[in-house]
Amino acid sequence: MKAAANFQRPPSAFLGGRTWGSRDHLLVFAFQLYEDTKCASCGRSVLVCRNEKNKGIWEAETTICTAQAAIQERQSQSGYTPEPGEMLYSRPIDDDLLTGSGLVFNPNSNPS
Repeated sequence: MKAAANFQRPPSAFLGGRTWGSRDHLLVFAFQLYEDTKCASCGRSVLVCRNEKNKGIWEAETTICTAQAAIQERQSQSGYTPEPGEMLYSRPIDDDLLTGSGLVFNPNSNPS
């Protein structure tokens, strides 16, 4: 659905369709409804996360974004002062070091 929206194509175009059909309109409407009812804080449906009956069933977890950690480490270095307009971003030191159960998209990799 996101690809269809980004390319301004009907969802069925990714399955060989060419014109907007009634299914495409229903899919777009359903996807928009889904997006509009997601909690801006947690990403779940507001019908679930803001339902008083679900109070007390959640627990907090933590995780570390190692890419963001590298940026924060650089920013905390003694003497680090960014240039005006400077933006830090993270990149792998070596693409071959990336792990992620096959979930990492690496445009520079050579598929086997």
